[in-house]
Amino acid sequence: MEIKQRKRSKDAVLKWMAKDEEAAFKSHVENAWKGDKATMEGIGFPFTEGNGLWWTAKESFKLFKKYAEQGYVIAQWGLACFYLKGKCVKKDINVAAQWFERAAEQGDAESQFQLGTIYLEHPDPDNPKDSEAKAAQWFKKAAEQGHALAQYQLGYMYLIGIGVRQDFKETFKWYLAAAKQGCVDVMSVLGDWYYLGNIVEENDEEAFCWYKRAEEHGKYSLEYGLDVMYENEDVPPEYYKREIKQYKKEADTNWHACFRLGLMYHYGWGVEQSDEKALKWYKKTIALHDFPDYAMDVLADKYYYGFGLNQSYEEAIKWYKKAANKGWWPSQERLVKLWYEDENAKPDFKTAYKWIKELANHGDQEYQYKLGVLFLDGEHLRKNRKKAVLWLKASAKQGYKPAQDKLDELGE
Repeated sequence: MEIKQRKRSKDAVLKWMAKDEEAAFKSHVENAWKGDKATMEGIGFPFTEGNGLWWTAKESFKLFKKYAEQGYVIAQWGLACFYLKGKCVKKDINVAAQWFERAAEQGDAESQFQLGTIYLEHPDPDNPKDSEAKAAQWFKKAAEQGHALAQYQLGYMYLIGIGVRQDFKETFKWYLAAAKQGCVDVMSVLGDWYYLGNIVEENDEEAFCWYKRAEEHGKYSLEYGLDVMYENEDVPPEYYKREIKQYKKEADTNWHACFRLGLMYHYGWGVEQSDEKALKWYKKTIALHDFPDYAMDVLADKYYYGFGLNQSYEEAIKWYKKAANKGWWPSQERLVKLWYEDENAKPDFKTAYKWIKELANHGDQEYQYKLGVLFLDGEHLRKNRKKAVLWLKASAKQGYKPAQDKLDELGE
């Protein structure tokens, strides 16, 4: 049925284009602009594979170019994207900027945002301050039209003082506007500000609400968040019963609700502490969604220490590995520490080495040092002084004293 429908759509468009190419193109692209994914694929936008339903990316490029030169805003934006991505044409940031600017001057918010991004990421080497100021101007034009990412970027520029004079009131104004439109990156930041009383007056209720919205979208505060509020008993008292009731209502289908219930029973936040109930909710979290790496890590801890479960090092390592493979760095680190420190629960060296290398590659100075020592000692890896020195120097450069001591010992 879907294939027949696509064929009819294709035939209709081709007939329409034969009669009035301009009207067909304009209507078709405008549908894509409004978010019709099939249509976006059909016109061969730069960020697709070009296997469109109606015309190929190359044909699309020719049409964009033709109508961009005639002043169509959407075509100017699309043509700029082709040059920005290097699709069907040689990548050229300057040409992309020219077409974005033509569309931006006609008031197109997305082009204004893209132009601001180009000025920020590709500044004039002879006058970077001027580029920053222009970036801020274009972000502001887009932000005033309700472009969420432009609002977020403009708020950040006011926060740091890039291209504009530092102004925390403007920062808060634009961050709040972006967050209200669903910009996830800024939600936990607002939570931090309300919780700590930075930028805005301290308000635990607002902090709680923004942290919760952020977590529901998978974004967590790097330092604070709901966990810290619960632990410090800063959650408004009336929120506990309400939250538990809501989480239980959503628990059959919502992994985040299950995870939050697991934490609340784990730590006794608003309920009587119960390892048994915490474990139940953690397991349900993982069953609903094989993503919550933290839930896996907590489950691993419970097996390792025997909290609410029969102690099992084998099960602990299994769950640490699952969380580590999801990118949860505390579990990655835990597997390494077990290999170094615990004979009872020692994982194989292959596993330990994998995470030592992973942590070192991500810039952890301690694990850069450990990797250097492994190459130097040659007990578990083939000796390689050159690699050892490279990793030790990387660690020492970050100020890790044992690494510098080892380099001094080696005469490097």
